[in-house]
Amino acid sequence: MRKRSIPLSVFLTVITFGIYGIVWWFKVTEEIIKELKYESIDSAPLNLLYLIISFGLYCFWWNYKISTYLSTIERRHNVEPDFWAPLMSLTFGIILHQSRINRLSVENN
Repeated sequence: MRKRSIPLSVFLTVITFGIYGIVWWFKVTEEIIKELKYESIDSAPLNLLYLIISFGLYCFWWNYKISTYLSTIERRHNVEPDFWAPLMSLTFGIILHQSRINRLSVENN
């Protein structure tokens, strides 16, 4: 999983009117699924399709699901997952997920 600058990603999302946000969302989803080796049961393109079909409502479920995936990764790396992360992800979404990925990247190096 790749460490990214959160302020830069938010800035690029604003400047590109949300297009970079979709790319960022797609890449984070893809990296987490690859890290867990869940390619046979989940995929980033499928999640993007669900997001489009549901007119964005799928994003709430995605945030919860990715947060639980990140908790699994944290446990595998002997990092205590945040108990409230799945609930907080409904509010802070991709920013919280990227923060957790960055924390894992720092602790594994």
